[in-house]
Amino acid sequence: MANGLFITTQCTDRIRAHFERVRRQTEGLVEWRLVHNPGNHVIPVEPRLDPPPDQVLPERLRQLERNGGLVPGHVDVLVMAAAWPLPHDHTWIMEFDVDYTGDWRTLFARFAANDADLLTTTLLPLADDPDWYFMDTALAPAHVDPACRMRSFNPLMRMSRRLMEAYADEVRDPGWQGHFEYVLPTVARHLGLKIEDMGGEGPFCPPERRGTLYSNTPLDPGLRPGSFVCRPWRSEYFAERPEDFPQGDWLFHPVKPDMPLLPPPPPPPPLPRRSLPRRLWRFVRGKGMGS
Repeated sequence: MANGLFITTQCTDRIRAHFERVRRQTEGLVEWRLVHNPGNHVIPVEPRLDPPPDQVLPERLRQLERNGGLVPGHVDVLVMAAAWPLPHDHTWIMEFDVDYTGDWRTLFARFAANDADLLTTTLLPLADDPDWYFMDTALAPAHVDPACRMRSFNPLMRMSRRLMEAYADEVRDPGWQGHFEYVLPTVARHLGLKIEDMGGEGPFCPPERRGTLYSNTPLDPGLRPGSFVCRPWRSEYFAERPEDFPQGDWLFHPVKPDMPLLPPPPPPPPLPRRSLPRRLWRFVRGKGMGS
């Protein structure tokens, strides 16, 4: 059995139904708790956090306050505090806009015997992505080997109790700063803990899972194209319109119900057409009349 935290900024009927689908399909495998935190600070409507965040991640909470709130990059303060009192050795963290085109039990059962301390997506050495969007804020204490610096994408992830306790101790050092999708995997690798990608094509995905579960483009700022990206979002969950999802047993992100779809990007400008003499010259040379 594992713990599960379903993190949401809204609590509409559709999001509740999505949560209930996850909870019902994984009963006896993951023990879920809904965490409704509507604002940009760590003040959830449910549940009450005990112990409070200032006892779990005090330095990261100070950084969050300087940052102006959870977004961008300080969701670890919320999820670590919410996960801290839970009873099982592993905790899944799932944001409300993650969806799966299959039975959720199939997904979580495949990792039930996995002993990784961190399971997530899009794990990549930071050196391989020097243009990562949050690179400028990604700092570590001087003794940390640069080869340990990582980035990830964490709308769905799983942490071990061992990682949570080591992380809380390590990030008391104010030398650790930046987006938690950098700090969390970097701390784990620095401490020699086991990190794995759940699927995809990256270097931390075991061969038997390579090319499964999700797709994206790690070096693109929005991770596009792929199924597990930053933008654009879908407006309906798989359970509501399965015909709109192209592949079974696949993770999708983001799905944001009750939010208007973003307009499509404008089409690229047409390529300039070559002059008629140039086109005639191409025709004579046997290259056709195309522009």
